[in-house]
Amino acid sequence: MELANEQSQSIANTGLQSILLVDDEPYILKSLQRTLRTLNLSVLIANNAKEALSLLAENSVQVILTDHKMPDMTGADLIDVVKREYPEIVSIMLSGQADYEQVIRLFNDRAVFKFIKKPWSNIEVIEAIETAFSQYNDSTFGTWQQRVNRLSENSGSQNCTAALERLNNSNDFKYLAAIEYVNLSEFAKNIGQKKCEQIQAELINRTKDVLSEGAELLHYDAGLLLVCIPSKQSSDKIENQLNHLMLRFIDNARVSVPEVRLELRAAFLSDLSTKTSLEMLIEELKVTIRSTSAITPLIKLDEQLQEKLSRQQKIKSAIQPDLENGRFSLAFQPKVSLQNKVICGAEILLRWQHSTLGWVSPSEFIRLAELDGQISNLGNWVLEHGIEQATRLLRFSPDLEAVAINVSARQLKAPDFVEQLEILLEKYKMPASQLELEITETFISENPKRMQQVLWQLKLLGVSIAVDDFGSGGTAYGYLTYLPIDILKLDKCLVDGLVFSEGQRKLIESLVKICHSLGIKVVAEGAEDKETLKILAKIDCDQVQGFVYSKALSSEDFKKLIVKQPFIRS
Repeated sequence: MELANEQSQSIANTGLQSILLVDDEPYILKSLQRTLRTLNLSVLIANNAKEALSLLAENSVQVILTDHKMPDMTGADLIDVVKREYPEIVSIMLSGQADYEQVIRLFNDRAVFKFIKKPWSNIEVIEAIETAFSQYNDSTFGTWQQRVNRLSENSGSQNCTAALERLNNSNDFKYLAAIEYVNLSEFAKNIGQKKCEQIQAELINRTKDVLSEGAELLHYDAGLLLVCIPSKQSSDKIENQLNHLMLRFIDNARVSVPEVRLELRAAFLSDLSTKTSLEMLIEELKVTIRSTSAITPLIKLDEQLQEKLSRQQKIKSAIQPDLENGRFSLAFQPKVSLQNKVICGAEILLRWQHSTLGWVSPSEFIRLAELDGQISNLGNWVLEHGIEQATRLLRFSPDLEAVAINVSARQLKAPDFVEQLEILLEKYKMPASQLELEITETFISENPKRMQQVLWQLKLLGVSIAVDDFGSGGTAYGYLTYLPIDILKLDKCLVDGLVFSEGQRKLIESLVKICHSLGIKVVAEGAEDKETLKILAKIDCDQVQGFVYSKALSSEDFKKLIVKQPFIRS
């Protein structure tokens, strides 16, 4: 009981969502706590069901993860009590000796969200917990969202079903706009439900004040307002009115709620087609809103943007199937030593031949994969196949010192990334010292504490760490001194101006000297002419990777190039 009181006091003011772990084995609780360190949660622990119920009575808990076989009261019995007394809590059962009849009963009663069998996978546990919190947020969000809907209707927005049926049969409306809070549930969590209700109602009132007479405002679904505008208005006038509304409302919201970033966006469709159903147009507007940046809060959905969004949807829906069907491949771009012009390494790059779109640029599909979470599968595929092919290349040529592979921020955040990498290195018998992992400068600067922990684990494993795209974002030198960085890759934007800018030459020369003093190699990316090569050699840059030497090649063509070593001085 003393432990429960201490925990209750320690999380009282954290403001974080909470998970309760219940197990009669202390080492299991400690293991689970370690697994959850990467999640931004308050973690409560209980050694039995009695302690768990005591903690639930004193704390706000969103998710419970419990063992089944425990003395006095089983996990199934505990979940029955939780369902009865705390119906909003999402329950997960973790056990190696579960009574399967009980588990089936809990599933049938919808009392348990997921069952995880011991021994568990850390990834499986984390994914289950993240999904459980999402389910909790969605369910509680829906409850208060109904109140927002009622409040919105009282503020003047119309019944959507009846209005859409009438508008479908009318020629009086030419324009359709959608205005949506894309982060409404997150917004409510931070500022509270009541405040969020007020902001929603205020948006409706302001919309009515700003828009021209005759516009109809419909409350479509959670956080989404539709505005139907009569044909007597001009497209430019409507666009100006909506822009005024968006900018004015967002500025006011930032003043009134400075601790939360309000993401209010709108899409505007002109020349409303009577041949297309309003439901189809609404879906297109919703996709537009959720596929664009908050930097431009109002987006005009025209034919060109519709084609762009259609292409993006094709790309996103084809990534996983094409990954499974072998349409992705790896290419190798040589790294050349400026000291002796030997091809001493390579960076592995991902290439994709889409079945209908043809070759898709990595800059396009990787960005989309990052946005919808598919980057993890892509990155893991590249890591395994890259290590497999890199091992063959390293055995093929003694000139190769190392091969580089890019890893995404999402991969590095995975709690078992280092462990999985170690397994792959062992599986393909690749020396860790011959693998370079390239990490973007942006991710390091955004997550310095997390990066410090992960990079030191990788360093202890024996791999080399390269900072990619240095100079492309908010460049800072500080982390070079405390992170275990082996290689700094100058972005093409820094290399491009070397021939014409003395200031740029001095900047890179000083950077090279700093890196060398810290034991860090410097690689210049994107070099495209011999004059740039001369300057890079003069300022003691270590390696060059760029079209001046070679584009990215297939594995077979890269092998032929290594054999020839065509850049070595005679």
